[in-house]
Parts: sequence; C-alpha cells; structure tokens
Amino acid sequence: MSSTATKENRMLEIFFRAMKVENISVKSLAQEYGVSIKSILRDISEIKNFLYENRELVGNT
Repeated sequence: MSSTATKENRMLEIFFRAMKVENISVKSLAQEYGVSIKSILRDISEIKNFLYENRELVGNT
C-alpha cells in the first residue's frame, strides 16, 4: 500500500488482515505503511474501541 493512503484505509486493511488471522508484527505494519509504530498502535486501539462500542452490531468481541 502506498504511504499516501488515508488513515481510514490503513485501519480497514489492518482490521481485515486481522480477521484473516494474518500474523504480522506492528513493526512490519509500520514499515509497510510508512508510519511510526505508535501510529499503528493507535490504529489498533481505535479499531478495538470501535468494536467494543459497537459490540451489539458485530457480535461477541
């Protein structure tokens, strides 16, 4: 993915990759997307918060 991708696209890709049970490190994600490790950790945190806040829509998470 190009480094010009939006944060939202990056987060969706990370989410879908997690759903496929891909084993990928935070460091490799940061390198792939051209962002810091801290950015990837924030993305993951936002994904987790979204799933928690919408758990009745997405089932038991």
